[in-house]
Amino acid sequence: MTPVPTDQLAIDGSVTSLLAEYVSSAELDAIPQDVRDATKLQALDTIGVSLAAVKLAPGIREIVELLVAWGGVEEATVWGSAHRLPAWAAAFANGAMGHGLDYDTTFHDALVHPSAPVVAAVIAVAEQRPGVSGKDVLTALVVAQDVISRLALSISRRDGGWKFDWHNSIVFGSFGATAGAAKVLKLDARQVESAFGIAATMATGTMELAYGTESDLRLNYDALPNKAGVMASLLAERGLRGTRSILDGKAGIYNVYYGGSYDRPSLVGGLGEQFRGGQEIGFKPWPAGIITHMYIDAAMKISRENDIQPGDIAKVLVHVGDLSLTLCEPLAARQAPGSVNDAKYSIPFSTAVALLRRAIPLDDFTEQGIRNLAILEIAAKVEPVYDSSLNTLHRISPGGVTITLNDGRHFSKMVEFAYGDAKVPLSAAAVVAKFRNCVEASGLNWSRDRTDHLIDLILNLEELTDTKLLGTALGV
Repeated sequence: MTPVPTDQLAIDGSVTSLLAEYVSSAELDAIPQDVRDATKLQALDTIGVSLAAVKLAPGIREIVELLVAWGGVEEATVWGSAHRLPAWAAAFANGAMGHGLDYDTTFHDALVHPSAPVVAAVIAVAEQRPGVSGKDVLTALVVAQDVISRLALSISRRDGGWKFDWHNSIVFGSFGATAGAAKVLKLDARQVESAFGIAATMATGTMELAYGTESDLRLNYDALPNKAGVMASLLAERGLRGTRSILDGKAGIYNVYYGGSYDRPSLVGGLGEQFRGGQEIGFKPWPAGIITHMYIDAAMKISRENDIQPGDIAKVLVHVGDLSLTLCEPLAARQAPGSVNDAKYSIPFSTAVALLRRAIPLDDFTEQGIRNLAILEIAAKVEPVYDSSLNTLHRISPGGVTITLNDGRHFSKMVEFAYGDAKVPLSAAAVVAKFRNCVEASGLNWSRDRTDHLIDLILNLEELTDTKLLGTALGV
């Protein structure tokens, strides 16, 4: 494809049209090898955490049961099962799994989860459509993650940053999933823009998902953008015309949702030359909300460096800015969360697990795990201390922990970039090991050979001639 010259972006047309043209013309040969390799690892990671979610995440069973009861044309695999459903329904079910354990990838600079909202849509459409190759899927995944990442960056990097109002992983995930599905379907630019216009009617969701408690949907929401992407793209392919200029029109997404304010260069600068996402995307080492990770990291480091035993701890202070404070309030509910979902979004609980285990195992985020008295005893000692200097406009905020021991000693640690951030990345080997751990936790009882086969398919995606083989490998 021909990259859009950065110096022309200020005067040349609708950003919706520019993105649509980019999606339709993107080619694998223009994508650097390091971006391809990173994207394949991100797909592997997303599939791994999804398979584990089949067993461990709340809400998945109910979603799959309803979709299977509805039935329909068997076009795509429901991962970790023998079920096949229409592409939109498979994307919905598999998308619900992607963030089900809050263990999926994060683009820290964009304040968005870029993989779980899009991967299921791309794979479902690829299964549905004969003749789709692994190269087609890889190109679509790169484009999908690029689009969602650019959209989120355009808000996180604007003056004033993101207001933590609209849930960008859902809103922008709908456009990312549409871009990926449209790429698999080989839609032209006008069809892609129509698909964006159709998807916009389904692109909604607010951050009350994060602030509120007692909701399964905070973990299942990626069902929605994946379904939107599949349906919007298939409808556009059939000839349904969606609203043009849906991002930057008079009553488009930017004007209605974001007060007309966005950073245009972050959105369309270097399209086709710089692929946002790729190496900029971080992998989660721990199955908890990304805002908790600075506190988990700090607590583990203090505990290991000073050989602190749980019984030695008198008090734990967590140093928080505005967003992190919401994961500490109301304090009593965050210290003793009432659900697995709430535990994953609790700084006191996650910090307590880190201090008890010096690790964050999946088992501690289960209905049994959240009632572990040893964890709850430590969590009851964790209190927030507000620090306005920890508020950052344009990326995940830093955080810190101070531990006071029974003998009066104090230990403190501040963490700006937690392990797993793209600036402190997991190795490829660590991502593969995480995938194996997730498959083991899924209860699927796959042999090592079968797991190796799936890893090989995904990490050598360019060599796959028929993506239906990937669907077969993801079933049972």
